[in-house]
Amino acid sequence: MEESKLPRTKVVIIGAGASGLAAADALLKNDLKDFMILESSDRIGGRVHSIDWAGTDIELGAQWIHGEEGNVACEIALEHGILEDPKAPTLEDIGEDFFDSHGNEWDEQLVEDIEAIFEQAEDDLEERPVQSEESIGDYFEPKIKELVQDRDDTFRKHVFMYLDFYHRYQQAVEACNHWNQASLYSGHRLYELPPGKESIALKGDHKMSDILDTFLSDELKSKIAIGSEVTQISEDESKAGYKITTKNGKTFLTDAVLVSVSLGVLKAHHPTLFSPPLPKAKVEAIQSVEFGTVNKIYLEFEHPWWSPDAEGFGFLFENDSDYSLTTSKTDWTRSLLGLYLVANRPNILSMWISGHGARYLETLSEQDSQRDTMNFIRKFLHNALGAGFAARYDELYPEIPPQEISRYS
Repeated sequence: MEESKLPRTKVVIIGAGASGLAAADALLKNDLKDFMILESSDRIGGRVHSIDWAGTDIELGAQWIHGEEGNVACEIALEHGILEDPKAPTLEDIGEDFFDSHGNEWDEQLVEDIEAIFEQAEDDLEERPVQSEESIGDYFEPKIKELVQDRDDTFRKHVFMYLDFYHRYQQAVEACNHWNQASLYSGHRLYELPPGKESIALKGDHKMSDILDTFLSDELKSKIAIGSEVTQISEDESKAGYKITTKNGKTFLTDAVLVSVSLGVLKAHHPTLFSPPLPKAKVEAIQSVEFGTVNKIYLEFEHPWWSPDAEGFGFLFENDSDYSLTTSKTDWTRSLLGLYLVANRPNILSMWISGHGARYLETLSEQDSQRDTMNFIRKFLHNALGAGFAARYDELYPEIPPQEISRYS
């Protein structure tokens, strides 16, 4: 079809995730109604993905609001009465009971003494300059060894076991394969959360998608075309606008394009998505930012087998093998971080896993991953298990393979 006969709109927004929907809401509030949103998947929300499972709502994607002041998500949740009580514990307040691979629970005082060392390392970091090429591992590994060099062998052994856990924690936070790939400068200097509590849950039975629903008016919904994967953004013949081509064969003309897709999608598709290609500086930025894998495993139990005051369980390995070098499906559990309660879901626990082990997990059958997960829990927690340890298990991934569309990991 000749371009002069193609449908034209003022703005095309690519992606109906949080940023795309927020941009659309801003256009409507500024009385610009001539736009459309093209969403590749069969749903809206992007990394916000709330689903019904085991008779309740759980989050496959975003799970907390990070920061309070100046955070639009927090403001919306507060305005609509779906934010958790500000006095309630946040993610940072949640404590863990630590267990080693022999099923031994660590003494609370021992954990406090070790955590004090890591807090000192964090405090010392604030007082020193950080080089742009330094990684998180470059700092913490030698720093912790320095802080415990005069302690006895038994204590140092426990510290290094905790260091391994701390490595897995940082890996999950940074979504990297190894903390030597995560920038100390970016994580501890450039990026700052908004002031206030760092990780806030929603109230009661509310879910993260409720925040998006607050500005999903009928008018905005009518402008979303799901199942419309964009394959190319090119200049139109006049060079004054853009031509958008989708996988289902449709073409649109527009004066402006707002691309709100994830970094994973840009990494995979930027060479063919943009014509002419993106500027060299933007391509280098896309290529230089590492993109790892973080997954969740949810387990439902008929009755809680954990004590009423439990908040979570951290796993500590006694061997010296590096979990980040996982090389087979049989040892993917080496990458598991911990087992945690899910807010307002009394019979459900979640496990977090990142890096190479997370990707191996995605290749396993549900039967194999269920067997490995339950055996792992029994190995670490056999001294703490009570009645009800017969779980309904689910691995939860997007239905669309992550390498093709959303890349939730």
